[in-house]
Amino acid sequence: MADADSIAAGLDEAGGHPAESGPSSDLAVRSRAWFLEAWNHEFWRKYRTQSAEDVGYYIGGEYQWTKDGDKTDLELLKKNKRATISINHIQAQVDILTGFERQNRFDMRLLPQGEEDEGDAKLMTWLLKFVREQGDFPAVESEAFENGVIAGMAAVDTPIDWTEDPVNGKIDLELLTPGEDVIWDPYWTKADLSDARYVIKFRSTFLADLTAQYPKHAAKILEAVRGGGGVFKPGAAAGPLSEFDAKDAYGTVKAHA
Repeated sequence: MADADSIAAGLDEAGGHPAESGPSSDLAVRSRAWFLEAWNHEFWRKYRTQSAEDVGYYIGGEYQWTKDGDKTDLELLKKNKRATISINHIQAQVDILTGFERQNRFDMRLLPQGEEDEGDAKLMTWLLKFVREQGDFPAVESEAFENGVIAGMAAVDTPIDWTEDPVNGKIDLELLTPGEDVIWDPYWTKADLSDARYVIKFRSTFLADLTAQYPKHAAKILEAVRGGGGVFKPGAAAGPLSEFDAKDAYGTVKAHA
């Protein structure tokens, strides 16, 4: 599976953009350059480490012993057979805050610009309430609020799902995790990301799955990976493509005889 932490292999010696990130009309090349820029920026590097640490403090137990991704102190205590005690004061505080958010929800209401718009505003308010109930939006918003309280940031996308209704589509609300499946311009300033140069949603995948889905481009995909094209560390794809850790994105998977 793609190792995101090894993406730095695609940068030049100065740690800047990859060589092919110059002027180009190729959207794929520009998207890759944007992703590399954001992923390797100090802001996102720190956020990935610190947000994981924040989640660990919320979970409690041994996860509260992590500092900057390092568990040296915990491992040393275990090696010396000493007790490791964790008293979680954080989870209860976060749960109280998220409970307040759920108890104090407000229905969204559209306000008219003038008396002639009152009827339209009322209809749109009812329509918005219906859409929110159909998509269970309040639950997604509450989860995003909780993620923001714990990790410092949360992201929500509003895509249109054409699966069931290919004509009109269905308005959906998708919860995203910054740094894990969405990343954006590290120099943004506005909360709605309207001033960000780019916002990129991404997924990790297994090479065998990717090449099976796009067989016509399999050769180019493998060439990009094995050539150190910013996806894997050099030599990471040297072994069989079906090799992966048992604890992977699909759960514990074993090959059938």
